[in-house]
Amino acid sequence: PNNALKKSALGGEAESESAAAPAAAQGGENAPRGVISASEVRSRGDGVNKGQSRDQGAARDELRRFLVACMFLTRLPMPRWVDHSPVDLVPGMMYFPVIGSLVGLWAGVWFEALATMWDPLVAAAG
Repeated sequence: PNNALKKSALGGEAESESAAAPAAAQGGENAPRGVISASEVRSRGDGVNKGQSRDQGAARDELRRFLVACMFLTRLPMPRWVDHSPVDLVPGMMYFPVIGSLVGLWAGVWFEALATMWDPLVAAAG
């Protein structure tokens, strides 16, 4: 393959892909940056496992799913207890159209406000 040889992180000798693969799969110290172990991936879940409930109540679970979807689609800051867990993100995808509509509404309100003060072409740039 094209990636048969990789340079080490220190720029020294090239190492074979087969030697780097086990370290990357186990998340060892020789793993490339940004690579997580398979056990970490399993612990995060795939979003469809029903047995990974947090048992905090249905309303709190739905709020968490909504906030995870907001965090995924926007740059709005969220509380610290909201993370990008697939267990919440996958069911939270049902909120994507609602969040998209709210973002579109917000952008439309800003455009209308700016268009009343300036030329619509200038408002579109804002």
